[in-house]
Amino acid sequence: MEKRILAHVQKIRSNLFDDHYTLFNDGSILHEYGKNIQGFDFMEQLNTHELSPEVKVRLYDAAKAEDKEEVKKVLIMWVI
Repeated sequence: MEKRILAHVQKIRSNLFDDHYTLFNDGSILHEYGKNIQGFDFMEQLNTHELSPEVKVRLYDAAKAEDKEEVKKVLIMWVI
């Protein structure tokens, strides 16, 4: 299966530091963030259980309409 991006969100923390999350269809999440104004200092792979509810909602909101159902399933946002 080809890995593809389902959602990507960007946020500037404290008006200086980048904080980006990219959700892929295989459930992996790339978190890129900075600790200075020069750009990204760190990259880490996360699992869905490591995301805050706020980040999950931001990823869901950022997804294209045709990907929202898959994003919801990947993030396990709602239990039926």
